[in-house]
Amino acid sequence: MANHKRLPPADYLRQRLAYDARSGICRWTDSLPPRSRIRAGERAGAKDTGGRWQVVIDGQRYALTRIIWCLHHGVDPANREITPINGNRDDHRINNLRVGGTASSGRRRIPAANQSTGFKGVTLNPQNGRFRARILINGNRESLGEFDNKYDAFLAYVQVAKAQLRRPTP
Repeated sequence: MANHKRLPPADYLRQRLAYDARSGICRWTDSLPPRSRIRAGERAGAKDTGGRWQVVIDGQRYALTRIIWCLHHGVDPANREITPINGNRDDHRINNLRVGGTASSGRRRIPAANQSTGFKGVTLNPQNGRFRARILINGNRESLGEFDNKYDAFLAYVQVAKAQLRRPTP
C-alpha cells in the first residue's frame, strides 16, 4: 500500500463515527447530505477490490483499521499499517488489531516452503504429476530431477543443500 494520507483529527472522527470495541463495528453518528444514501447508525465503510475495508470521509478514502485505531487510541498511526492479528480482514475488534511496518515496506513475505507442496525447492510438474526438485547454486537454478512423491524430492534437495554448506568457499 502506498503512503497514507493523514487522518482527520480524532475529535472530528468521533463526531462522525462511533466505534464499538466489542463487536469491532464502526457506525456513522450523523447523516450525510440529503443526496447521500448513508444514514446515521449504518455501518461505516465498504470493501475495496482487495478485501480491505475503506471509509470515505469528506471525499477522501481511508483504511477503516487506521480510523478505528485513531478513534480508540486518539492518535493517527501516521505512515503505519494496521493489520488484523488473526488475518481476518472483517474482524475489526481493537484487541485484534496491531501496528505493522511502514506502508512503504508492505511487501508480502514469501514463505520458505513452496505453498503447493509445503517443501522448499519442491514443485509439482503439472504436465506429468511428478515432483520436481530444484536448488539455486551460485545464482543458477539447478534441476535435481523429478520424483514420484514430494518427500523423495525434498530429500534430494536437502542432500544437495547440505553438500553446498559443507563445500569450502573459494
